[in-house]
Formats: sequence, C-alpha cells, structure tokens
Amino acid sequence: MKPEYFRILLKYWLIGLAILVSGRIALATILISWQDVTFSLPTILHATFNALRFDCQALAYLNLLPLLILICASFITSPKPLAILRVALKWYYTIVYTFLVSVEIVDIGFYKNFGTHFNLTLFDFFDEAPATLVQTIWEEYPVVWLFLLLAAVFILMLRLRVTLAVKGRGRRNYWLLALIIIFFGVSMRGSVTQFPLQVEDMRVSHQQKINDMVANPCYILKKVIKEKKQSFMLQSDEDILGRYGFSSEEEVYETLGIKERTPFATMHHPDTVLAQPNIIVIFNESWSGYLTHKALKGKDTLLLCGMERHLKEDLLLQNYQSVQNGTIASIEDFVISAPFPRVFRSGYRFLRFPTSVATPFNNSGYETIFMSGMDQEWENVGESLRIQGFSEIIDKFMLLKNHPEYSGNSVGLFDHFLMESLLEELSQDKGKPKMIFVMTTTNHPPFVYPDNVALPQLPDSFYRNPEWGNKREVQEKYMRGYQYANLALAQFLDKFKESPYADDTIIIITGDHNVRTALAYGDDGIHVPTKWEFAVPLYIYLPPYIRKYVEREGSADTSKWGDHHDILPTLAPFAFLEGVSYLNVGKNLLDPGLNGDNTVSVNTAKTLSGAGMAEKARRVAEARECLLLLFQTRFLRSRSDKE
Repeated sequence: MKPEYFRILLKYWLIGLAILVSGRIALATILISWQDVTFSLPTILHATFNALRFDCQALAYLNLLPLLILICASFITSPKPLAILRVALKWYYTIVYTFLVSVEIVDIGFYKNFGTHFNLTLFDFFDEAPATLVQTIWEEYPVVWLFLLLAAVFILMLRLRVTLAVKGRGRRNYWLLALIIIFFGVSMRGSVTQFPLQVEDMRVSHQQKINDMVANPCYILKKVIKEKKQSFMLQSDEDILGRYGFSSEEEVYETLGIKERTPFATMHHPDTVLAQPNIIVIFNESWSGYLTHKALKGKDTLLLCGMERHLKEDLLLQNYQSVQNGTIASIEDFVISAPFPRVFRSGYRFLRFPTSVATPFNNSGYETIFMSGMDQEWENVGESLRIQGFSEIIDKFMLLKNHPEYSGNSVGLFDHFLMESLLEELSQDKGKPKMIFVMTTTNHPPFVYPDNVALPQLPDSFYRNPEWGNKREVQEKYMRGYQYANLALAQFLDKFKESPYADDTIIIITGDHNVRTALAYGDDGIHVPTKWEFAVPLYIYLPPYIRKYVEREGSADTSKWGDHHDILPTLAPFAFLEGVSYLNVGKNLLDPGLNGDNTVSVNTAKTLSGAGMAEKARRVAEARECLLLLFQTRFLRSRSDKE
C-alpha cells in the first residue's frame, strides 16, 4: 500500500473514532447523572481500554471495504478506474459515517426513553403503530435540528478530499500493508488473548452507568440483531446454566428457595377454606409508580382524579416494577411467562404453554376472559390468548357491536367505556366465577381523549420542576394521560364498590410498564430517583371476607418488593382449588412471612430489593430467568421432537 493511501485510511479511521467518542460524551452529559457514581482509577482505565477495543472493532469492520479499495488502487495505473474508486470511496464514507451518526442519535433517544441502550424493544417500531410512534418522536424530540445535524455531517463528509494517484506517482510499501492487515485482524477480534471481545467485556464495574459507556451503539445494534435471530434457538441445558453462571439446576432452585425441582406449586388450602371470588387483573397502560407516589404524598393530588380514595382504602404496593417494559411484552410475560421475545408473533403461538395463566383458573372452574379496547388482531393477541386457554376475547369490535355509541382513538376505545363494559361483564351470571384480564389503551400516544371528559387543569408551577423531562406541550400530554387513566379507574371503582360484586371479587391493578419520557431520572437529589425508573403501582382490592382474613393473618404489609411474577402466587390461595398446580416463580405478596427484607422486585433492566440485599436479589433475578428458560426450552424442544 502507498503511504499516502495509508494516510487516507488513517484520516477516516480517526473521524470514525471521533464520532463514536462524541456519541459517548453526548450520552454521558445529556442523559446521565453521575453524582451517585463512585470512580476509581483502575475502573476508569479498564472502561477506557474496553471502550477503545469496542470502537476499534467497529471501525475495522466499517473500514474493511475502503482498505480493499485502497489496496487495489495501489496496483492500478489507469486514471479512469482510479477516478471511479475515488468517487466510490468518498460516497462510501459519506453514507456509512452519516449512518453511524444516525445510529448514535437513535441510541441516545432510545436511552432517554427506556434508560438502556438498544434492546429488542427497538423492533416494536415496525410493529406497534409506526405512524403513531413517528408522530410521538416528532413531538418529543428536536427532529428538525437532528436532521440538520445529519445533513451537515453528510455535506462535510462529501467535501473531504480524497486523492488516488496512479502507480508512477508513489511507491507501494508491503511492510506497511502487512502491519495494517495485522492491526485490522486484531481489531476485528478485539483481543490478542485467548478470548475475543465479547458481551462480558461490556461490564467493567458494579455500577451500570459506567458499564453503559463501554460498548458503542454499533456493537449494541449488532448484539440486538443477533438476539432477535437467536431468540428462539433452543439451547442446551448446559449452555443455559452457563449463561447465568449456575453450575447445576439444583443451584438455581436453591437460589430461588424452591424445595421441589419444578417451577410449579400445587395449591393446598389452610384449615379455613374461603369461597372462590371473581378475579379481575387490570394492566393499566403506562401507569407510573412515581407519579402515584408523588401524588399520594400530597404534592400533586390533582393527578389522581378520584383514585386517591381507593389507593388509601385498599392495599397499595409501591416497591413494585413491571417485569417487562412494553405492552405486548408484559402481556406475554403475564400470560405465559416465556423468556422469549414476541412469542405471539412467532410460530410458537400455536402451542398451549404449560405455564399459561389461564390453565389453573380453568382447572379451578373459572371462566377466563380477556377484555381490551384494542383490536384483538394486534400482535395476534386474540388468536394467541384463545390458544392459551382464554374462553372469551372481548375487543373493540365486540364492544362496539353491543355499544355503537362508544368512541376512541387510533389505539383503541376510550378506557371509561371499557370499564363500563367490565361492570356489565361482571353482572352476567354464567354459573361460575370469572377471571377477567383487562388491558387499557388510552394513556398512550397519540394521547387523544374524549371531549366530554373534564380533567382538572394542572397549575403552571407544576411543570417548572426539574423532575419532569421533555417540552411543556409533551409533558402536558403525558400528565393528561395519567389523569385520564386515574379518572377512568376511579369511576369504575366507585361504581364497583356500590355493586354486589364488591362482596366477592378481587381486583388487581398495575401498570403494563412505567411512563416513558415524562420523567427525568438521576440520584442527584434534583431529578426522580432511579429506583422509580421502571416502577408501576400494584393496587389490590379484597372483598370484605378476604380482607378480614388477610388482616387477621397479619399479611397486609405493603412495604414488600414485588413484580408481575408475584400476581399469580398472590391470587392462588383464594382462587385455585385443592390440588391445582400453577406457575410459582414469584412470591405471595399477602404471605405474612414476607417483608421488605426478604422480597425482591425484578425488571429486565433493573432489580430492586431492601437494604443489603442487592447481590442476592441479582442472583434471584438471574435464577428466575434461568429456570423459566430451562423449562420453556425443554417444552419447546419436546414439541419439536414430536413433530
């Protein structure tokens, strides 16, 4: 290779490195509060070294084609082919590096929204009402300025000078070429030791914020694409155990405190047998744990719109998170607890999973119903839930058939109409108790609400708070959505408690996930503490005869930590018949033997627990996911063998 060609390669390599470093700096300064992070020189050096390894790997792959072009150019003597290669080289770098900046921007936006780098939720853009998401992005992000930035990068890259000379105007240096090839090889491998650069190298500290600065968006994007392709690859038991650092399956069960070698438990009732109640589980769209907590502290009571009474009268757990961070992900997790992404869009949706939440209810004599204002064709929800054992699916078209006066937005019918129909469904006596799983939709972009519903106006001072993220007009939409969701729930509970169903119905209300961009997080005493990043409330209404029993047993402690996996074990003692088995990878949150010191709250992005329990909680989270993956993989493997 000619020395002048090496200088071209070096120039563009340094430009790419500057882009990657600038992306890290932007992420660190714009979105991450560092006040709660402790630094040490060894950690900083380790993080910097590994970040450089990830960057060199990405740049080696991005510069591989230019390297080949420049090698070929070293042997060409005709000006015309060199001119073609020069143009190709210039356009290649312009397009690739503009795309690189685009990936950096999208990753920063994703981090702002979800608190993590890219993950499989990225692909929801193509499945979950793209037009609505585009509208949301336009409203919440400085799209025009970002496009101008990309245009500036494109123009600057295109104007950079690239000169390719014919053979007689320079000499080739084979030693230089050999060194470049060796450097590219080492960079692509990311290591000169036994092991190449791998996912484990992203972790350099026990502090996740430092770890988030190590890998670049190129590597994260490649990792996510690989995970999507491999999401249903059935690994061996040994690979699954090794992935989570367990030496045996016995160690997994021991970590979870499960004595039997099964994720299922069989219901054995105490001496006092209680009558089977109706069960209603409501996943309330984007129901924020922090907003609920803040409002109950008395600072922003206008947010609750009538729910304050119910949250104080009944049980409310606030040390609580959703397991997943998307609507369909949370529905799938609650219904089948499969640690695979988007089962309902895969061929596996045609299988009845042994972990189906409907099965123990069906075996206990319940009628199992799913209700939502959405279209049941979304994400194959209707078809999938029928296969999982739900006897009836009620979506917006069935609701409109009975109530043509109902209205809604592009996502679904308005929540207060859904709640009216929920009361109607309770009133239909079919000779058996009902288990009704409800998914609301209105508190979701495009944040369109019914014109005839009055919501209290929040004062201007409310929005002058560093806890709130984003622009004022965006904040108003999110806060109105939260208000409307509370209003619809409050009106429903007001009517419900005046009805005869209040005597024999358990209601659980939680969020499918936290509100996304409305809050700014940081453990700096100014922003919302990161504990609340994925928090949703858990509201429990118990009919009087069960409430008395629970209070007599001393199990109405609301300081416990929990998540969606705890819903089924909590309902089991009151709903399931003797001998009926159910998935039991969580905890009964009404168990008097539990308290804040021996419970955990597990979200895919954050595990929380009481003081001094952080390491144990992390292992519990890993053990739970490992156990589910082992069980579900064996099930799918057995079905594949039969077919």
